[in-house]
Amino acid sequence: MFALTHLYFAERLLGELEPAQALGAVFPDTGLAGGLSWEETHTVGERLYDRSVSLLPRDEPGIPARFARAVITHGAIPEGLDHYSDRAYRGGDHGYCFELSRDIADEAADICGLPRSAGWWKAHNFIEMAADLIVHERRPDLGPMLQLALTDRALLGTLASFLSDSLAATIEADRLENAFMEFPDYVQLDQVTPGTLAQKYEVQVEAKHGVQSIDVDAAESLIERCVPRVASTLDEFIALSLELVGPLLVGRYTSTG
Repeated sequence: MFALTHLYFAERLLGELEPAQALGAVFPDTGLAGGLSWEETHTVGERLYDRSVSLLPRDEPGIPARFARAVITHGAIPEGLDHYSDRAYRGGDHGYCFELSRDIADEAADICGLPRSAGWWKAHNFIEMAADLIVHERRPDLGPMLQLALTDRALLGTLASFLSDSLAATIEADRLENAFMEFPDYVQLDQVTPGTLAQKYEVQVEAKHGVQSIDVDAAESLIERCVPRVASTLDEFIALSLELVGPLLVGRYTSTG
């Protein structure tokens, strides 16, 4: 899922999000801008949580642990929202977003100027953008809330240092801090429309694949067409994911501060 849906989901599990939790809810994707792979960022929740607990007490006790718990709501291992959106949902071979986008894979590849073999991954992004549009219509405050958290340089520095010390990959704290600050360059957090989502998606595709441009008008149209299929199923998907992820946060990864 994209940023606004992750914030919406994390808030349902954790309550009103403080800045560290908002940043944790999106970190797995900000880490990609820092040079980490999807696997590295989406399977690191347990490692971060265990490391955060080992650091207590600190000058700001509990902040890394609350950040790590929010990361867990997002990731694939342990099984957070992206496990169910990307990897497996209702006994299927793929997650919710992939299952909803099977029939638009070739179209998505063509829009992005990529081989058809890359189409299904791109197609699931269109489902994710449609979900973010729906969430924004319900909760237009979530994006600005994250934007505000991304301006807290002291907090960003604390979390970037924690991540640099905790991740298996060697990555400098400055690079991780910059990845947080650059996140709004790649995702639409306010004034969310099919058009603005398509424009930001072009930036993502250019950065990841080196293409000069995508067909932004066709991307906007495809996002619009994805909205009804997501709108009819999103609440059920979120509800079931909450039932499955919630026990993690009252069991193994309970709050420490």
